[in-house]
Amino acid sequence: MEMLVWNTLIVISKCFFYIGFASAFGLHTFNSLAVRAGQDSQQYRRGIIISAIVASFGVVLWFFFNAGAMAEEGFFGMFDPLMLDILWTSTIGEAATLRVAAMLGLVFLQILLYRLGADERTNTTGIITNMLAGACFIVVAYSFTVTGHVTQLSWVGQSLVIIHVLIMAWWLGSLLPLRKACFAMDDDSLQILMKNFGVQASMLVPLIIAAGIGLAYLLVGSIDALIGSDYGQVLLIKLASVVTIIVVATRNKLRLVPALTSANGKEALARSIRVEMGLALAILTLCAVLTSIVSLL
Repeated sequence: MEMLVWNTLIVISKCFFYIGFASAFGLHTFNSLAVRAGQDSQQYRRGIIISAIVASFGVVLWFFFNAGAMAEEGFFGMFDPLMLDILWTSTIGEAATLRVAAMLGLVFLQILLYRLGADERTNTTGIITNMLAGACFIVVAYSFTVTGHVTQLSWVGQSLVIIHVLIMAWWLGSLLPLRKACFAMDDDSLQILMKNFGVQASMLVPLIIAAGIGLAYLLVGSIDALIGSDYGQVLLIKLASVVTIIVVATRNKLRLVPALTSANGKEALARSIRVEMGLALAILTLCAVLTSIVSLL
């Protein structure tokens, strides 16, 4: 198989992981907002479990596709014992282990919460279990610092990576449940939900912008490198996509959320969130390309 095929498969598998991880984290954080708006938290746990399984599946594929790319022996190169052993002891193996362990741990915790029927806000068992679920997401975010271009960064740069990953996952992963809420909630509950989400966004979006700019500077280093390198050009496209999604989200907050009670208000907001979801998919795909097949040089 040609290297182009392997690179494509690696990017696709990373997209599965990114989408699953972002969906799981988005649903995890969205859960508290939904409860405050009068919704039952149990309905979101199934989505978290499915998302975590999708993320784990993507990681496993990513590991084997990397083995196949290294072996250069066609399809069966993915199962070459020597390549698998080399990868298992590499940073790719370390990242894969952290991600799968954290996602499967999250699945166990969600099943436990469901079986116990514990309220993660008031019940001690629920609170502890919910904190452990948060730790699983932090472990996954940390795994982004052990492989790829960012391994050369200092602890400051790697801290920015963790912040950037978590906030991006929170934002992009919240879009689908937000859109579903447009059709599932009454006007009053939906307005409470959207306003609370807007408060979170007003605090976290500036952080993700600052972290993204800091990372871009640390990784690229100069305007010439940003414009003149393949990595910089793909990064510019990603930044343009992020700016666009921020513009759409700002319009939602300032114009569409206040107009929810008007005729077709919910439909207009749902359509706008669908546009955000398309931009989110583009951003995640560009992230997969940047971290897989584009050189910094």
